[in-house]
Amino acid sequence: MKLNCFYYFIKIFKISFCLAIVINTLLNANFSEMVQKDNNVLSIFESIAMADETDPNVNGIKEPVLSALMQRDVRMPHTNQVFNGDNANVVDVKVDKALGSKSILGHEITNISSPHKDLLDLITKLSDSAKIGVIDKENAVEIKEILLGTTSGRIYDGFQLLNFNRWNDPTIPQSAFPDDVVIGEYKTKKIRHSGESELNFKKSGTGVNPNILDEEEDEVTIWEVDVNMFWYDQQFDSDTFFIYVPIINSQKNVPSLDDTLRINYHIYSLVDEDFAPAQVLFDADPGKEFPGGSSVRLPYKGEDTVWVDIKRNSVTHITVQHSALRFLRGVYTWGWRVHPPRVHFLDFLFELKNAHTEKNELDPRAKSMSIRNRELDIDSIGDAAPEKKIYKVVQSVLEERVTATELFDMLNNPDVSPVGIFTEWIDLMSNQIQLPPEAVSILESEGHSVGDYDYVVAFMNNEMYGVGPYNELIRDWDQGDIIHNRVFNLDNITHYYRNVDFGKALNVDITENAFNGIFSFEIFNFKPTYGAPKVAEMQWRTGWGFRPHYSIIQQDGVFSKRFDQKLLKPFAAPKFSLNQMQNYLGYQYSSENRRGDFVFNPPRYIIQSREDRSFDRLYEYSDRVNDGELNRATDKWNIYKILHPGAVRRGIVIGQKTEGFGVAKMCDRIDNITNYCINDLSPFHPLNIRNVDTDLNGINDKLYFPTFLINPDRNGGDIIPPTVAWEPFLYLSPENGTIYIDPENPEEGYWTDLTYAHGRPVNALDDIEVNIEMPRGSGQLFYQFDELYHDNNIFSPHPISSQR
Repeated sequence: MKLNCFYYFIKIFKISFCLAIVINTLLNANFSEMVQKDNNVLSIFESIAMADETDPNVNGIKEPVLSALMQRDVRMPHTNQVFNGDNANVVDVKVDKALGSKSILGHEITNISSPHKDLLDLITKLSDSAKIGVIDKENAVEIKEILLGTTSGRIYDGFQLLNFNRWNDPTIPQSAFPDDVVIGEYKTKKIRHSGESELNFKKSGTGVNPNILDEEEDEVTIWEVDVNMFWYDQQFDSDTFFIYVPIINSQKNVPSLDDTLRINYHIYSLVDEDFAPAQVLFDADPGKEFPGGSSVRLPYKGEDTVWVDIKRNSVTHITVQHSALRFLRGVYTWGWRVHPPRVHFLDFLFELKNAHTEKNELDPRAKSMSIRNRELDIDSIGDAAPEKKIYKVVQSVLEERVTATELFDMLNNPDVSPVGIFTEWIDLMSNQIQLPPEAVSILESEGHSVGDYDYVVAFMNNEMYGVGPYNELIRDWDQGDIIHNRVFNLDNITHYYRNVDFGKALNVDITENAFNGIFSFEIFNFKPTYGAPKVAEMQWRTGWGFRPHYSIIQQDGVFSKRFDQKLLKPFAAPKFSLNQMQNYLGYQYSSENRRGDFVFNPPRYIIQSREDRSFDRLYEYSDRVNDGELNRATDKWNIYKILHPGAVRRGIVIGQKTEGFGVAKMCDRIDNITNYCINDLSPFHPLNIRNVDTDLNGINDKLYFPTFLINPDRNGGDIIPPTVAWEPFLYLSPENGTIYIDPENPEEGYWTDLTYAHGRPVNALDDIEVNIEMPRGSGQLFYQFDELYHDNNIFSPHPISSQR
């Protein structure tokens, strides 16, 4: 009763407070000082509305683009986490005992021990034999089989410890691969027709484009794929990294954008853990609903789809209903009882039809991901990796290049290569919450230690190891703080470093209803903060809402915490539904980090469209202003600009050389007449898109990069928007149309080394220091990874105060 009374008291207080503010406003009372006490540029009206508004994630995640364009709520399919108090997206669950089950290679499982334990036992025997002058080749063969995933009868049959493309090793037979993998490709599976269908998620109601929506099918196809996982010690291993999606068009028996994906997970587990696959979702591309149109697709929301308890020494077969293919960016699988590093990522490879060749092929991003993972060989793994050290010892035995004495010293003498002794190697690969001795030696040689950084990570064996002053945790940070990290690359290939901020949990449905585990991300708002293309910095400035040709659609949940609103800066943009200017809020990186201003000032047709040009453009407020002034600016925008000429500037301000964002230059020659870059990119665009009519015959005949996207600093990165026209050039060089900076000299690097489309590059056997300015305060996770080799290259500590 007391709680109910208190609740109604608060509601009455809020209503009374709102009425008082309205009355004061009508009487022109000046209350701007009151609302500025915490330097919050949100108006009190907006603050109260935020406090009382309905959760947009109720009944599934609301898709912002389709909802705005169709003028009704459109929910992303299978984003309703809980239904009637249970997991909403679990289709089927079956649990078997591991002993006696079939491995992923079809062998009866007779051994259910950890590969690390088995390696320790076998190498101990190898060492003991060498000590008495005997070289045990039989043990060496068995050790190599464990490293390469070619065992028979073990729970980990088919799961490799050395992370490279096993198709590149001719000694590995095809029988060592699961039947459903794509031959030649790195851990790739193709989706298949399930034979089932379900109601199209867009069918309820009528949208604003009936010519398109009336043609939508009543039902969509359900596609499926099998993913095998092995859980042991601190690791999650999988036989799948890429899920291959064939060409999407209107033909039968091929996927459509609205079709659903099911994943059949087969989890071979030696540990008790939580199964919490989190799907991360892009929002929609308006151009798909409105042919001829184009806009950006932005990272929107992620969510834990289910939450199921997995028991040790079991094989759990669980089918999860994921979202529509149009939204899927990837799927994380988290293990919370030892985290980090129990985490794995599934990525997607999509096809398109090349307009030049008329053939289906991977889109540019998928091409970059596929080619470079396909090229992984055993030599790409650095000698610091404990698995590689064991492999080199075994190879020297099998190739008869060592004596028994030399073999014993390789395994037991720290002064003999490989570095360390075999028990340390096993300990290191079993516990990734530490650094390899090679990284520690570099720090010590510089007079540094782990305590000098917020976190230190190392790429090794296409995985990540890491530790910080708080071990597996990281310190908390406030909005605007700098996180100082060190990143080592101990592999023989370039790795890429990216940080993504997950923000706070936006609801608690799974936590309150499922009761099957110890932690859930629930629904979260993931956004890149470091090692991302330049366009990401611009989107932070606009609150992740700017969409070329479709006005501003401000994302919800980006700055959901009150203390993440105080440093936001206002900007003005046209609000087309009201035909007036509207004030918006976004994060602007510090002037120290920006290192010069890059004014993003797109023309009016970019704000709306070529056919229906905007009545105005974007404007940056030059100084902090209080709420009352902002409200007056919105109400009387044209008058305000005249009366306060120094209060605003055209365009919005981002940085010329902000650390962590892309440095690629799209061109260096500008046509003074057309005001475009003069090199024609249409031959390199897979869809042959063209945007300029150079011969004035009414038909666009060339693709020129517009100057408003060009960084004024010659060493600063240009903005390459993820639109249909420009997204390919995040992965393909505008100079040659390949993934290489110079295809004649591949050693010069890849175009993504400059765009940061996979992250900031860390060269082979090199290291970097990174300073990450955080646009939001600490939430649930400090997510750091290599986007190119993402399946196991993840190391993400929780902030100290985050809810565990």
